[in-house]
Amino acid sequence: MTFTHKYGSYNEIKKLMKITPKNISIIIPWKYLQNKGGLIMPENLERSDENVVYVGKKPTMNYVLAVVTQFNNGAKNVVIKARGKSINKAVDIAEIVRNRFLNDLKYEVTLGTEKIKSEDRESNVSSIEILLKR
Repeated sequence: MTFTHKYGSYNEIKKLMKITPKNISIIIPWKYLQNKGGLIMPENLERSDENVVYVGKKPTMNYVLAVVTQFNNGAKNVVIKARGKSINKAVDIAEIVRNRFLNDLKYEVTLGTEKIKSEDRESNVSSIEILLKR
């Protein structure tokens, strides 16, 4: 399997992931998913930073409006991202959008854990990415 993208070829990205220390983040589009030591690229997946909604402490309907606006502006995919206590709000946002506003959406869910280092200890924080697509 070979492909080239603006972030480099398959082998370049794989090498970068191996040599980077675990506590340093590298910027790789999330569409490159790790699959048993290799990287795969889902087909027909459009993503840009404009199509990502980060969930925080604002009211739920603010985020629902942001997602619906993205789709009304022509986006085919929108990603809802949240960490920690905001995960339940992200699920609520996706369900409100799917059930009340845009009934034809499909979704994919990616769960993960991020290690956060503080001064004296390291803790795990759960994260979720919900991909809504037409």
